[in-house]
Amino acid sequence: MRTTATTQRRFATKGETLLWYELRDLRPEGLKFRRQAPIGSYVADFVCFDPKVVVEVDGDHHETGKGKRHDANRDAYLKESGFLVLRYDASDALDRAWHVAQDVKSKAGALPGLPHPRPLAGPSPQGGGGSSRKLLSPLAGEMSAKPTEGVISEGTADRPSTAATTPPGSLREPPSPQGGGEGRRPPITSTTRIARRAAGTSAAARMVPEETPIALSYAGTTHAVMMGSPADFEDFALGFSLTEGIISSPEEIESIEVEDLGAGIDIQIKLKDTANTRFQARRRRLAGPVGCGLCGIESIEEAMRLVDDVGQSTLTLSPSDIVRSVKLLSKHQPLHAETGAVHAAGFYVPGKGVVAAREDVGRHNALDKLAGALARAGVDGASGAVVVTSRVSVEMVQKTAAVGASFIIAVSAPTALAIRTAEGAGMTLVALVRGDEFDIFTHPDRVTDGAAKNVA
Repeated sequence: MRTTATTQRRFATKGETLLWYELRDLRPEGLKFRRQAPIGSYVADFVCFDPKVVVEVDGDHHETGKGKRHDANRDAYLKESGFLVLRYDASDALDRAWHVAQDVKSKAGALPGLPHPRPLAGPSPQGGGGSSRKLLSPLAGEMSAKPTEGVISEGTADRPSTAATTPPGSLREPPSPQGGGEGRRPPITSTTRIARRAAGTSAAARMVPEETPIALSYAGTTHAVMMGSPADFEDFALGFSLTEGIISSPEEIESIEVEDLGAGIDIQIKLKDTANTRFQARRRRLAGPVGCGLCGIESIEEAMRLVDDVGQSTLTLSPSDIVRSVKLLSKHQPLHAETGAVHAAGFYVPGKGVVAAREDVGRHNALDKLAGALARAGVDGASGAVVVTSRVSVEMVQKTAAVGASFIIAVSAPTALAIRTAEGAGMTLVALVRGDEFDIFTHPDRVTDGAAKNVA
């Protein structure tokens, strides 16, 4: 049975993969799902053992007579074993994975034994219909589970609003919508490649990440266009605005609208009066003569802007904390697990683990999205460390300082300028984490309870 489960996990459908990406983010809510897990003589798509919940993704074969009989027998067995069974169409898992996950959370939340963590303070995420939505308005999407034969007798006909199931300050937000609908562009897709191996060549499918232009516009004018993963747009907009110094707090943003233009995503960010005045003055200061683009001296000053001083932080980490933070972050990388081509940025808090993580094909984007998620949830950046899967450039140090974190922990090496910048900002820079070994490049006094393997 374990072999069957492993095989099904390797050949999961695209809808199952996308839903797994969302179900993993329910772990802070107390719902710890496993995928393709054996229960008796059956293998369930997704299983949570406390409380006991099974989530099944049904393709066309479930509508056949044989499929229905098999499902009825399986559901009867699971019910006798104490499980709540929730079934969803494969099309819903593919197109509305976030809404499915929120429906699972709503129904599982009514079961006894589920811990209910206190929501962090912060503005609520939001959604909307059509091709755009605003950050500070209620969610509009809805989703319901399919009725199952003799298993779910309550609530299956209800269609609860996802606004009612998303706690204020949640570290997970709804996926950004596609133009003309409530779905989103999937962050990964399947392609066919020619695999050359020792035994020969063959055509095979492989999951690869999507990459799309994302424009960040203020006051109706495009400020930057980034290539990134089509997900977590509001986090991206808020985090970019904070880490680039456009705003000093989330309250300075009046609204965020996301529109799918087909060729790319346009994020319209409306600033409140004071922040907008400050931003317009900044733009005028950077505007050079016609034909020269940005003024060279001002552009260099912008690139080498002052970094927030985080040297007053009293946070310390043990060597085991540093090693653990990287190991835990790997468990928050479902897109990378499927594609091998996506960066991640996470926030590690001692005693709690990785409390938030975001993935993107761009390392800067992943950190911006993390910054936005933390800001929306009201998380104090001084309470933990930023952990990244990439090298550390000066921009990564600048953005980490903007979050308020005094630690940046990286899998790869830093640049010389990043080291100098971290030193000046009072930030502890730890890099080249490999197993239980790592290098400390700046402010090693914050790493306590045992000597590190190397102090660079």
